[in-house]
Amino acid sequence: MVDEELSLNDEDDDDNLIDDVEYSRKSEFSKATVVKEAISKIQETRSQEMKPGYWNILTLPNGSVKKSYFPDARKQYIGSVEYLKGLLGYEIKASAIAKKAIEEFNKDKKTIFDKYSISAQFDDKEKYISEVDEIFPIEVAVKDKMGRTIKKVWVEKKGLYNWKVQRYWDNMVEIYDKLFNALNLLIAEKEFFKTKSSY
Repeated sequence: MVDEELSLNDEDDDDNLIDDVEYSRKSEFSKATVVKEAISKIQETRSQEMKPGYWNILTLPNGSVKKSYFPDARKQYIGSVEYLKGLLGYEIKASAIAKKAIEEFNKDKKTIFDKYSISAQFDDKEKYISEVDEIFPIEVAVKDKMGRTIKKVWVEKKGLYNWKVQRYWDNMVEIYDKLFNALNLLIAEKEFFKTKSSY
């Protein structure tokens, strides 16, 4: 569940590395345009209610059942911010302020993961964020009329950690809001994407 993180340990990074970067009007590829489109997508996904994903089940007049899945709005928003972060990878490495923001983001993300992750069933060292309604085996005591345990059995429990899953993704939205703000500041910091005239 922990994403591969941007390397921040390049000692040769120069904060002024991209002061003179130009995006020519004649170029077929415009990074400025791509970044603008990515920001528009983030605005679109963040402007809606941050609802978990869910199935809508509708019984039709003929008795058949139609199932439609509505994606998790939180994950869509997070994915769109991750995409922008990827686009700005070069610019992040060239900015001391941006690198610090990414370091803080990575720490926050790890803190949230550690707080809401669970151990894998057969490996206590492996941690992960469970899925909604994931099924887990749990041991239950069977008792007699006197309340004494006579045996223990394993049963399947659905959604045992749903509360952790929901809180994890809600918290992730908050730290991705902070990351998006930092990326916006990076874009404005040195006007990286201001188109210059080409001759």
